[in-house]
Amino acid sequence: MIKLFLWTIFEVTSSSDLQGIKFRGTLRKFAISKELNLLAENADDNKKVVRFAILDKDAGPLTVEVLEDFIKSICTDAQISLLNSGIQNPVLSKIKVNDTSRYQI
Repeated sequence: MIKLFLWTIFEVTSSSDLQGIKFRGTLRKFAISKELNLLAENADDNKKVVRFAILDKDAGPLTVEVLEDFIKSICTDAQISLLNSGIQNPVLSKIKVNDTSRYQI
């Protein structure tokens, strides 16, 4: 059986409209330049929130610090919060994970 990737999920909040400043694309481009696997989605419930996930295996303190520094260089009042770790197939926009009991296999 194939083991699924596990993700660590973070939430970025700001007084600014993060969804209107190309924040996700800028964050993705930065992650690519650092050879880091990253997912980023706008939150459905708040325009001042973007959530991102990085692979658990890459979510060490150094990686998180580099991402936090970069995010704060884009948006100085950004607050980054750890939401969860060890999550398979995260749905970041609604902060849900797939409930496998809903699916027939």
